[in-house]
Amino acid sequence: MSISFFTEPDKLNIQSSEMAYGEITPEGLNDRYLVENRFTFSSNAKAFAITKAFILISEDSEDANLLTIALYPLENTIKWGIPVKYFIYRGIRRNSVLTDDFIKEPGEIEHPNLLQVVKNQMDSINEIDMTDLSPEKNILGFESLSEDEYLKAYFIDSSKFTPLVVTKGCELGMFDSASECAVEVVLDGFQHELTVADFRDKNASILSFPQFELDEDLSNKEQLIDQFNDRQNREKILGFVDIVAYYGCIENQNGSIAFFEEEDLTETYLNKFINRNKIYIDLRDNWGFSYNHYFKTNDEINYSISETDEDGNLVYTELNYYDKWPIGVLNNITEPDDDLGIQIQIPIIAGRPSATNILSVYTKNGSPKSGHKSKYHFLLNEKKVDGLVSLRKSEPITLELLSDDSGKLKSSYFLLKLNRDDKDYFTLSNNFLKSFIPLNVNMLYDYSDIEDGTFMIRKISSLFAPLQYDNQNGDFYTTSINIALDKHNVTYFSMKEEVVFSTRPNLIQKSNLSLQEMAYNWGLDDDLDHDPMTKNVGFLEQIFNHENSLFSNNNISPEKLEGPFIEDVDFNFLMVTTQNSTEGYEKLTNEFNSISFTHEEYDAMTALTEEVIIDNAYLTIHPMYVCEVDVESYRTFTQLLHQSKIRVCLPMVAGELNSEFITLMGHPINVELIDGSEIVISAAVHSS
Repeated sequence: MSISFFTEPDKLNIQSSEMAYGEITPEGLNDRYLVENRFTFSSNAKAFAITKAFILISEDSEDANLLTIALYPLENTIKWGIPVKYFIYRGIRRNSVLTDDFIKEPGEIEHPNLLQVVKNQMDSINEIDMTDLSPEKNILGFESLSEDEYLKAYFIDSSKFTPLVVTKGCELGMFDSASECAVEVVLDGFQHELTVADFRDKNASILSFPQFELDEDLSNKEQLIDQFNDRQNREKILGFVDIVAYYGCIENQNGSIAFFEEEDLTETYLNKFINRNKIYIDLRDNWGFSYNHYFKTNDEINYSISETDEDGNLVYTELNYYDKWPIGVLNNITEPDDDLGIQIQIPIIAGRPSATNILSVYTKNGSPKSGHKSKYHFLLNEKKVDGLVSLRKSEPITLELLSDDSGKLKSSYFLLKLNRDDKDYFTLSNNFLKSFIPLNVNMLYDYSDIEDGTFMIRKISSLFAPLQYDNQNGDFYTTSINIALDKHNVTYFSMKEEVVFSTRPNLIQKSNLSLQEMAYNWGLDDDLDHDPMTKNVGFLEQIFNHENSLFSNNNISPEKLEGPFIEDVDFNFLMVTTQNSTEGYEKLTNEFNSISFTHEEYDAMTALTEEVIIDNAYLTIHPMYVCEVDVESYRTFTQLLHQSKIRVCLPMVAGELNSEFITLMGHPINVELIDGSEIVISAAVHSS
């Protein structure tokens, strides 16, 4: 695991507190949070690519002499523990990349250089086209980018733009010593999608929220609504990571940092940053929100730094996780004398068979047990040392950290996720639907003009998908949620990634199934009846049959089964089978689940997310989800058949007076199509 430092560290000036990532001075009645690190230089300094990535460049929105660069990593950054979507560089000198409106000639270089990457690309084009053209700036973005479009679309939709690739450590240009420069790390996630305008505007990196104070004169219900709305807004900071903690996190996982000077500067390279000893503890819930987003447990996380009482028990201090910003921060901690590191205890809900608590430690070096540095997932509170199980608090979780030459713990970032098999909301027929498929997703693509034979993939990180449970085998596994758009349908599908906990001894499995986030044009089988109202057109037909598909060697085919199977019950659904065998079907449905909606059905659901709801108990600023109601099940000799209606759901304050709580409930308005009908889905599950 190796990444590059983004610049020449010896040219950095000492950072001021107002330039550091994190809370900055309020403005009026608003709290403010800076989601990038700003800095100045003693002289112009080289900017380097942190990792191999696609690259886009645009002018700064305020200063035409400066450029802003976005890198879209091509490495799987989740293997480093933090799923990064972009690295954004601000304050690049225009004349280090451009001469007028053309890319500069590279000249003599001793190091991988963006100018040489462009020259190589232009030489190839000139050779093919038999021309002698100079590369214009738009080959790197610039005027090819429209401000109201989402930035990500230019990285993944080749019909809009084809970005160039830079390697790790590639020189990108020069930071301007006369300006305030910055680097921003944007996390992968569906809730915060940058536009090109956001990318160009450095002021978009300051998040501002009204200062919050609980009004004691309000009812419990009104107070809970105000608290939830404030928490929902402030969780926008969780879409970003401090670059200082990011480097520390890589080091903490035995990764290496490469420097332009090719010497080891790891002891000093962060010394000029204010946050060099700041440790972040970021605990998420099933859906990637902060761990107590829905106010289902208490807000209290406790920590201990090798402090014990007279009986040898750890002494804990409250972390103040939700005091203002929904993240835990420790700063300037002296390295403990023993090997215990930092110990934390987190709230859990136990005592019910459905409340299994599994802790996912994305950034390693965090574990409720000793000797498990290579593990990512842990079943919490199996039992305590004395044989008793705690119902409200986890056992101590150790966070291991490195120290610097001053004896302080180095900055790092611990990304944790508390997964609960929580069945409080709906009884659903399908584990995939239990994930509450999000509707507030920026699709990036316009599906109104997609041609037959083309489909687009939009991916949502597994960080924002609950663990799935295979009740047949007793396995918990991670999935990614994906969206495919084709000419007639919007298909949500999940793909199994890794079994993280199993009742079967020593079973840890990883799936080989994967689809990249991009546009595909594979064509369609001419023998298939492309009825726009069937669910086996476009995407599903292609991934099961096309020679380039991940399923192409599995002899899998879509088979349309038509009812009625049982008197007065009319089912009409698509089942995936292998050739006269249920074995392959079982394996496939354990790794791949999907549900397809026509464009009309999808538009009807998303339209409800914009509807004004008068009842303020519904918390409409929150993402809304697809859910399933009125489930009816029927069993045949070989199949368990489900039929249900689709609703939109969102958070709502429920419960009796003075004992209110937040839960996901169906939208007060039913989903209706143009003809007044509701969306009804059918599914088949093999029954052995």
